[in-house]
Amino acid sequence: MSGTIDSSLSSPIVEDNIIESKASTSSDDDATLVLTPQEGGGKRVKDYSENVMRFWNHTMISPVAIPTIAKMTPKRKSMVNARVKEFGINMVYNAISKASESSFLNGGGSKGFIADFDWVFRPNNFPKVLEGNYDDVKPINKNGNGTNERDKSRESREADLRDKERFDFITAKYGDIG
Repeated sequence: MSGTIDSSLSSPIVEDNIIESKASTSSDDDATLVLTPQEGGGKRVKDYSENVMRFWNHTMISPVAIPTIAKMTPKRKSMVNARVKEFGINMVYNAISKASESSFLNGGGSKGFIADFDWVFRPNNFPKVLEGNYDDVKPINKNGNGTNERDKSRESREADLRDKERFDFITAKYGDIG
């Protein structure tokens, strides 16, 4: 096959094949543009799969148990681009970070399940990872009398906040009255 240069694209065109060129996009939208051959001309489609693969492999390093990936298969490309279209690229990166920080997804559950790329990017699993269903449970703050902050009523929490603000104001104005 012979390659020719199209000055409007300033990248090589190979007949009957997908053409890739680096997009000049902002840092939030760092994608490769792919020219998909169609009858009557090509359509530019953003392909985030290579960037997502690099971010995944950079994030899933020791001590993370979730494995890195060696190849971006067509099925994986499709899953990545579908999740980007549905949630946006920043949320995809956020979900990858959440998966790497989850003890459960890294084998910390009772059965030792370890998630992988394909599991995280499945349409039914991805929103759960993104929403924090697998995040590590953070301890509830205890107040001075040993009860949980969550157990207090809204009015009680607001009253405590007003008292704290008054105390901070008095301390700032008059110093530690101690």
